[in-house]
Amino acid sequence: MANETITNEVKESISSVELKQTSKGVNFTVKIYNKEPQDAKKTAITIFEELKIKYEATDRNGG
Repeated sequence: MANETITNEVKESISSVELKQTSKGVNFTVKIYNKEPQDAKKTAITIFEELKIKYEATDRNGG
């Protein structure tokens, strides 16, 4: 029997921000991947809050 080595490669996930313009405003999704969950959470919240402020202000001003 051949000596086989099985390796589990961990692929680094790519973080993303998705913006969609709709007739009712802008929808956005923030996905942050990090080996440290608390770091990912902090980054996601920061980006989410920035986008929320930006696009709520835009919507209130008529687009």
